[in-house]
Amino acid sequence: MKTLEDGSAAQAYTIAPLDTASELLWQTLVADAFVQRCWHVVEDPTRAHVRLRVEGEAALLYDADGVLLARIAATAEAVAHRLRLLAHAWTVARLPHAPHAPAHAEPLDVLLTDADGAPLPRHDDQAWVLTAGEQVHVRIANQTPYTLFVVLLNIGADGTCTPLHPPDTPFRLAGGEVLTLGEEGTLRATLPADGAETRDTLKVLAFSTPVVLPTWLGGVHGEGEPRAFWQALREACVSPNVPPDTPWWYAATVRLVTIRPPETTAALDVQTFDVRVAFPPGFGGEVRAFTQGQHLRAFDVPAPPGLQGVAEPVALVHRSQRAAPAVALEIAGTPEDFAAVRTETPLMIGLPTTRDMESQGVVALAHDGEFFYPVGRREYDGMVRITWLPPGGEASIGVRDWRRTVRLYFYRLTGWGKDPLTDGTLHVARYVPPHFSSGHPGFDVHVLPTDDGGAVHYRSVHATDLQPGMRIALIVHGFNSDSRHFVRALSQFPEKGICRAYDRVLTFDYESVGTGVWENAERLGKALRSVLEGRGVQVDMFAHSMGTAISRLAIEREGGAPYVRRLFLAATPNEGTLLAKAKDAATLLATILINRSVPQPQAFLLGWALGRLAETLQGIESLEPDSEVVAQLLQPVDNPRIPYFVMAGNAVPEELSERRRLERLYRVAAHAVDTLLDHFFADQHDLILNMRSMCALGNRGLYPAALLDQRTLTCDHFHYFADADALAIWRDWLS
Repeated sequence: MKTLEDGSAAQAYTIAPLDTASELLWQTLVADAFVQRCWHVVEDPTRAHVRLRVEGEAALLYDADGVLLARIAATAEAVAHRLRLLAHAWTVARLPHAPHAPAHAEPLDVLLTDADGAPLPRHDDQAWVLTAGEQVHVRIANQTPYTLFVVLLNIGADGTCTPLHPPDTPFRLAGGEVLTLGEEGTLRATLPADGAETRDTLKVLAFSTPVVLPTWLGGVHGEGEPRAFWQALREACVSPNVPPDTPWWYAATVRLVTIRPPETTAALDVQTFDVRVAFPPGFGGEVRAFTQGQHLRAFDVPAPPGLQGVAEPVALVHRSQRAAPAVALEIAGTPEDFAAVRTETPLMIGLPTTRDMESQGVVALAHDGEFFYPVGRREYDGMVRITWLPPGGEASIGVRDWRRTVRLYFYRLTGWGKDPLTDGTLHVARYVPPHFSSGHPGFDVHVLPTDDGGAVHYRSVHATDLQPGMRIALIVHGFNSDSRHFVRALSQFPEKGICRAYDRVLTFDYESVGTGVWENAERLGKALRSVLEGRGVQVDMFAHSMGTAISRLAIEREGGAPYVRRLFLAATPNEGTLLAKAKDAATLLATILINRSVPQPQAFLLGWALGRLAETLQGIESLEPDSEVVAQLLQPVDNPRIPYFVMAGNAVPEELSERRRLERLYRVAAHAVDTLLDHFFADQHDLILNMRSMCALGNRGLYPAALLDQRTLTCDHFHYFADADALAIWRDWLS
């Protein structure tokens, strides 16, 4: 790390020009050495620290959430000056302890309280939440034995750096002492007149010797450079051998969110944001907006667990372009208002369209105080079509208590695209852990990242891959998934003492929405014959969920039996699943996945559930209890010889209140109050399949007991390769 004086920042920053004019303006900055060293262009605006747009004579700089940072003259000098300020300020905000500072676990303890000494609330990202107008006390405890000289900076997102005390007099804080600022009422949280929320950083720097703050900290218009301030940094970080008398420092970073007072939280008009709302006939409710800070004060809603890593929230930009964006819309109304929102008469919400939103899907999730429900998606005209609403939860601040409310959140899905693996053939797969080699020679078909930072690499099957005596595994995944997470799980079995590694891991990936189970079984049977015929090898087949039905049919009806040594079935729908007959099975399945953290990519399922409702759902229909597929699965097997290992999980909560919550989730998502779900909940289940269906092979005598090992365990539908009880069964079977 070097001083910021010459632009060698501790961290490089990225910028994305949003239009042709901004791209041309950026080209004029090539002569500015500082900008060229600190700022790098990226094409994807969602990956940029700053977005640049030109409107007439003005240049507009936005942050990653679309909040306007600055409106300045569209000249190279003005833009370069602002980017220099941002680089300075943001690097100060990220500054860690000096590398040569005396080691200490927690040298500085910073606490923010109100005027009565009560700690301020904190957001789930650990930012302190301040309310505009309230008095704030900042308590800094020196937990080291050293005398320190403390500098406090308030760093705005726009690049402004303001000291919270006279710039020439840092506070002297002896070892063990505590400094409290604001007791005289001098520190109060403020907001712009048209702002709903601001995000700032309080930076605490405690130096071993007194320092002088640079003149540029007085405001954005200062012309001075931070030479004196960065002298210690240059001496400490550039020199390979730091002299003993070189100044050092400790650093603490405190993130701040300032919001409007609670009594005005509910007063935010959605029309002040760049959002269009079209109400259906008969709808007499209200729609309002909440920023992140206001949302924290009013609700305690975590992010959807099933969308972690596969979706990004869409921020709704304030029309003033200076205030914080909204993160949620709240709909308040009567049950009749909610019932007016239907497929025929949707609630239409127009979001501002960006380049990335044009190529990625945007979905709307409603939260009723307990669960998330997929209620709409962005159409080609840019409008999000809300086709139903859950009954709603308790009213929030400022809403008449006879009304109900739901909150709407918008998410941009990532990772969409046609899967090249679903071509009806087998592939060789290899899991590459994090921090290992980026790939393997010849694995050129596809690479799928895993949620642990690793990846699974795929390639076609070669003639030399399958030799007599080899131990070969074949993975057949479940509905609307892919094989990557099962490849990773199986590859980690040896290190968990479950079994020794397989010589080859093959996969059969298939399309499960518009393609029926039997058609996929025919393709698997053909693939087995094509790849394994005459090779003198057999495979251990590992199948999950819908993949178990495909595997059974491929073995029992499509000629795949000669090529299989053992068949492992996790969650097999032998009698189908009652959920396939639900009135809205697509939304029900999407809702289950969204509300649970599962080791599978959920963007594909969510995209299908909300974007292809009008198309045939052959994969699900194949597993209805009265389908032709299920009828074949319930036929006794002719001349069985392959050992079947069946794992059936029970995920029914022990607590009655939790069972009722789970049942409510299913009924609301399926729009169902009929007896279908009564039958589903009357039996144990793994969230998707009933125990009776999963255990039908043994309970109905469909397979010889000598060849069948059937185990039950406490596990849900999505963790048969990860749950501790499941791993114990795998160890017993495979060791």
